[in-house]
Formats: sequence, C-alpha cells, structure tokens
Amino acid sequence: MFPSISEYIQSIELATETLSRLNYLIPVRKADDQLYFSSGNFAVVFRMNDPQTGKQMALRCFLRDAAGRRDRIRAIGRYLTENPSDYLIPFTLYLNELWVDTRFGQEHEFDVVLMPWVDGQTLSQYVTDCCRQQQTQKLEQLAHRFDELVRWLLNQPFAHGDLKADNILIRPDGQLVLIDYDGCFVPALAGKEAAETGTLPYRHPARTPAHFDRNLDDFSLLALSLELHALSRLPALHMNTDTLLLTLDLVQEPFLTDQWNLFRTLSSAPVSARAGLLEYAIHSPPGQIMGLLELLPTSKSAPVAAPVRVMSTQNSLIPYLQQKQWGFVNQAGELIGSGEWESAGLFSDGLAPVRKQGKWGFCNLEGTLAIDCQFDEVREFRAGLAVVRQLGKYGFIDTKGQLQIPCIYDEAGHFAEGRACVRQSALYGFIDEQGVPVIPPQFDSAGHFSEGLANVKTGGFYGFIDVNGTLRIPFELPFALTFSEGLAAVEKDGQYGFINLDGNLVIPYQFDMAGSFVDGLASVKKARKIGFINPQGALVIPCDFDEIVPNMVFPFSEGLALVRKGNLFGYINKQGQLVIPYQFTNADNFSERLAAVQMGDQWGYIDQTGELVIPYAFSHAYRFHKGLALIRKNNRLLYIDRTGFVYSDQP
Repeated sequence: MFPSISEYIQSIELATETLSRLNYLIPVRKADDQLYFSSGNFAVVFRMNDPQTGKQMALRCFLRDAAGRRDRIRAIGRYLTENPSDYLIPFTLYLNELWVDTRFGQEHEFDVVLMPWVDGQTLSQYVTDCCRQQQTQKLEQLAHRFDELVRWLLNQPFAHGDLKADNILIRPDGQLVLIDYDGCFVPALAGKEAAETGTLPYRHPARTPAHFDRNLDDFSLLALSLELHALSRLPALHMNTDTLLLTLDLVQEPFLTDQWNLFRTLSSAPVSARAGLLEYAIHSPPGQIMGLLELLPTSKSAPVAAPVRVMSTQNSLIPYLQQKQWGFVNQAGELIGSGEWESAGLFSDGLAPVRKQGKWGFCNLEGTLAIDCQFDEVREFRAGLAVVRQLGKYGFIDTKGQLQIPCIYDEAGHFAEGRACVRQSALYGFIDEQGVPVIPPQFDSAGHFSEGLANVKTGGFYGFIDVNGTLRIPFELPFALTFSEGLAAVEKDGQYGFINLDGNLVIPYQFDMAGSFVDGLASVKKARKIGFINPQGALVIPCDFDEIVPNMVFPFSEGLALVRKGNLFGYINKQGQLVIPYQFTNADNFSERLAAVQMGDQWGYIDQTGELVIPYAFSHAYRFHKGLALIRKNNRLLYIDRTGFVYSDQP
C-alpha cells in the first residue's frame, strides 16, 4: 500500500532527513508557506529547488502500484534519455529513495522520479483562457503548433498512451511539452500489455490493455486536433468540463450525437476533415488511423508521377496527387516538375507552398523549388509578402525568399490597410510593411484593420484605434467585431447593437447575437431565431430561421444566405424569399457561385439556381477558391475544379 498525499507532504516537509541521495533538494513553498505540489490519479509531484545547479526540479511520488511498474519506468526513462526532444522531459528513477511514515507501518521507503520542472499552463488551462477572451488568433496558432506535434509523434516508435488536455503543457515560449509518462509505449515494452487504457473521449472506445504499440496516440491526437481547430473557429463552443469540446456521447453513442453536424457547419476545411476522419476511426478497430497519416503526411519518397491529361479552367498550375505524392499539372494535364512533395497548396503571386521532409518552401510556375523547404509553417503570399514560421517565431518573406521582417514574433497576421497584427509574449501590436513596430505590443487582443480602425482589447474591454495607434473609440465595450460597411457589432450586458465609425450607438442593444454587415444586411439572433437587419436597424427579414450553429450567425454571400428550418437547409435571397428550398441535410455558403451541399451522407455542389452541377460523390466538400475546391474522397483530401474533375490518380 502506498502513502497518501498528506503522508507524502509530511515527509517532504523534512526532505533533508527523509530523502536519501537527493537530500540536497529543498522544497519550494507558495506565498502562504504551503508546499508547492500538484496531484493526479497515480502520483503527487512536488516542486523542489536544486541549490547545486540553481534549477527547479519535479519530484514525483507514486500513489498506487502497477504490475511491473519499476521495469516499465526504467524502460521509459532510458528511452527519453536516449531520444531527447523539446516535446519530452527526461527523468531518473530513484529506488527506495524517500522515507515515509505511513499509516500502515509496513513499508517505509518508496521510489521517486526526478525530472526538470517545466513552467507553463496545461493545454486545458490555456485553451479555457483563450476561449473566455475570444482569442481566435491564439487558438489558431495553437492548433498549428499542435499539428506539428502530431506530425512529430506519428514518426516516433514511442507513444504517450494517455494524451489529453491535462497531460500537455504549454511553456511561456509556446513550446508544447508532454507530461505524465506512466502509460507510455517504448520499443523495449513491445509484447506487453498497457498499464492503463487512456481517458474517454480521447481514447478509442474499444481500446483494451492488449492494444499497446506505437499507434496508441493516433485517436487521441486526431481528437485533440479536431477540438483545437474547431475552437479556433468558434471559441464559444468550449465546454467547462474535463474535455475541451468533445463529449462522451460522441464516442460512446456516435450515431446519436449532433456534434458531427456542428463540426461540419463551421465552414472550416481542417475541422470538417478531422471530424470526418474521427467519425471513421470510431467505427473502425483500435489501431493506426491511416487517414491521419494522409491528413498530416509524413516524409516518404515516391516515384516521379507520369503525365496525365485533364481539363482545367484555372489559369495556373493545379496541385495533383499521384502515388501518394503531390505535384502540379498544367491546363493540358501535363505534369510540371518532379512531383515529390508531401503536401502542396494553391498559387499566389506565382508561388505555391510545398512541403518536403516536414519543412515548407515554395514552388514556382515551372514546378521547381524557388524557395527552399526550411520553414515550419508558411501562408499564402499577399502583396508580395508571406508569413513564415521558423524556430517557433513568425516573420515575413518576399517572393525571392528573402526575410524582409525577421522571425521574432509569437504570432503574426496578414497585412490589412498597411498594418499587420503581431504578438510578442502576451501582448499584441501592429507593424508596417517594412517591419517597423508602428504600434508597439500593448493590447491583450487585437483584430485586423478595416475601414481605418482596428478593434483592440485591454483591461477586459474593447476599443478601436486608427493606423497610427491613436485611440478613436474608448475601451468601454465588453466585445466588438471589426467594422464593415461603416458599422461594427458590439455587445453590452449580453445584448448586441451596432456603433458607427465615430463610436456612436446607432442601432440599440437588442439582439442576442449579431454579425457583420455584408451587402447592406447583417444577420442577428433573437430568441434563438435568425433574421437580418438593414443599416438603419430595421428587421427586413424576420427572425424566422433556426440557428445553423449555436452562438453564431451566418452572413449573406454572393446574394444568398444559408438558412435552416428543422433538420434541412435551403437558401434565401435579399428579399427574404426562399429561392432554393429546404432539402439538404447540410450545406455551406456560396463561393465563386457554387455551394457545397449534402444529401444523405454524400456531398456535391449546386449553382445559384439550386441545380446540382457536381454530383453527390464526396464524404465532404469545401468552398471554392481560385477555381478549385478541396473535397474528401476515400479518406483523402483532393482538389476538384468547377467541372467536378478530381485531380488525383486515386479512384
């Protein structure tokens, strides 16, 4: 029988006497003079100071036994020492190290584990704070950093075994760190059973102790990645429970939950792709999720693809998947370049992002590498500049690959009206296109500039500044959207209204939710029903429609708005007339005159008359951009053009 937490506390209070080889460690105390410790299901961890090195250490003491625990911990500790990574914390097991006066009076000396102390928040704490403050930029960057962790883990012979938001730390510099290694798989433990089976809903519902190999984390990684990408789109979805977003029903009763439809209405390709793959994984046996490897490709070589003949309406090269490697084809369907990329995106400013060996660069219109694959993340070029990330920091490169703005920022947004929002540590500011910090980091949150003003937050309230940093609308608003068509939605006491560019309230607080104006109309919510108002605040389309997504309103797009009645979706025009009847089980906004719609479990595309122009043939479909759209077919993300042609050699 192992000591209780209180018995361990009594022992650590006398650490110089109760520790054997580690008696030089000094317990760290809080301001109230209590010991600094945390506890979980299997152990209690004390924060200790090492006066010999000046470093803080973590002393882990076990609360319960497990079969073969010592051998497991030795094997795991040896692996972590021999395979160092910023994602992992090495540790040392000390046998019979701590003397404890237990209530049972039998054993008195117990094993401990010593490792470096890591400052930071748990992923759960960090996400909760971001969602509470509606910090979508932080959440989006976190989702990207987590996906880098996913890519790394998928390439390791190691698995954590109990990945969840409480077992991942975020250091002050943004680095993700895995903690709590009791359930780890390492090659030396192959053939044994798992000491634990993980935590629902982050483990496969059919997982047993017999499932113990390097693929243990596939399900957990996919579930967490889905949550982070979904919350970056809509922080209001966050749940104040033991999970970030997923419910137990999602994995225990997957046919009964509405959460799948919620994911697919977020109009996000990353969210929909992950939701579809997780749904597939739940109905498959535990083990490796092959779709996850395709969603986050690992480095592998493939033969050079052979030319194919296709038709395209896009005046550019088109990403083409052949033999599981990405390349590009021209309008004649001829392969351009080597076609050796792990991933490829669309062209902007004559360059397309490509990835090789886990690093991103850019390919030119000749299909050759123009900017070396050296970045951890890249975004599309806008006005000659692209955001890139190296060594955890963001900067901007030009079309020649030259670093025009150094990688010194923890976050960076695109330029709008000559300013880009950047973050250093926890504060946001703005730089100009030469990289000059014209508005130094000073805000808790910030949006992009629109119509000469940007919404910024400090001290818990929003205000608006101009491009020179001058405060134009005081910090008095609990929440505010960016300006659109001269008006911005703002919130006070749980009700939404609109202010003008002078900060005057021109549409009183009266709505439960409000969106931005598009083509003279803004979506609003009253009593859980959606309608549309004009710039004078008149309700020109009554609140007769059901919510598409809770706590979110959808704008008009290309003259039509997506609406829902019951379980079916349709489209109205700006006069409020139903021009495409309620018939779809799911649907998205129009983009480039086409909209993705679902009938049953298949997706296709309709035009603005409601005619089906691309048949129902995909497990999911996304918006058109630059003449192409991503679709999911046979668990693969592929591109199609407006004719529905799929750019892949895969059936």
